[in-house]
Amino acid sequence: MNISELPNEVRDWARQSFVDNECGSDEYRETQPQKGFMYIAEMWSMFEAGTWRPEEELDALQEVRDWLNEMLRVNDDPNSQDWEKNYAGAHELSIVLTRMFDMGWKLNYHPYNYDAETISNDYHDSLQEA
Repeated sequence: MNISELPNEVRDWARQSFVDNECGSDEYRETQPQKGFMYIAEMWSMFEAGTWRPEEELDALQEVRDWLNEMLRVNDDPNSQDWEKNYAGAHELSIVLTRMFDMGWKLNYHPYNYDAETISNDYHDSLQEA
């Protein structure tokens, strides 16, 4: 089975798990902006591999710009607290990563290189834990 053939609720769960891990945890503070740039580069390679409308690429550029602007705004502000600087742009990057995840899903790609069976099993495990 291909990733893109998994049910929508599995996709939604997998997307939220990925975005939460990257932007809603210490992972963000410890790996940004380097990891964000890595994912943005992956997203741009998907633009080359897929059939995307030009406005989708423009929207993605605007979302990346919003992320960069927020990091710069917070880090340039002398009144920003250290914790604010550590997590500056987390929300904005979550928007970028949501787009990147959905693009990859259509191309049967998961950012952690999980296959459909692994994603499905993890989803069902999460339901049992809830």
